Amino acid sequence: MAVFTHINDYIQIDTTKLDGVNLIVTLPAAFSDTCTKECVPSILSNVQRIKEAGAKRIILVCSDQPFAVAEWVRYSDWSNADVTFASDFGCFQMREIVGRTGEEEGKKNLPRALGDLLRRAYVVVKDGKIMGKYVEPDALDFTLNVTELIAGIRAVAMA
Repeated sequence: MAVFTHINDYIQIDTTKLDGVNLIVTLPAAFSDTCTKECVPSILSNVQRIKEAGAKRIILVCSDQPFAVAEWVRYSDWSNADVTFASDFGCFQMREIVGRTGEEEGKKNLPRALGDLLRRAYVVVKDGKIMGKYVEPDALDFTLNVTELIAGIRAVAMA
């Protein structure tokens, strides 16, 4: 998948070609309360622990257009974070891996603009293979257990 990062670099994120252990976090919407106040800060406050567990790279992929992701990163003061923020807008290939918000329980009739957003998920890829995936049951609720995520990354890295 080709995406634009928050600094407008064009990069390839092809899960089949990622070497080492990588964590991909998919986010439904920039500036949303759950992503801005809970999910992203939880990942950013644990970057060192996640990398010490074996993750070579952490990529946060949002449904929004690149300029919106860039503004969100600037506004939230995340520019110096040791992660890659990226936009899946126009590619929408991460939906094949994590699904769409419209697939969540009780959300089948969402307007397309909302129903097509990425589900919030955490995907661990090792040497091109998806080794683990946790998809939030509801995009409005943040349920990730960071300790379990780190343990899972460590297990994948050691395998």
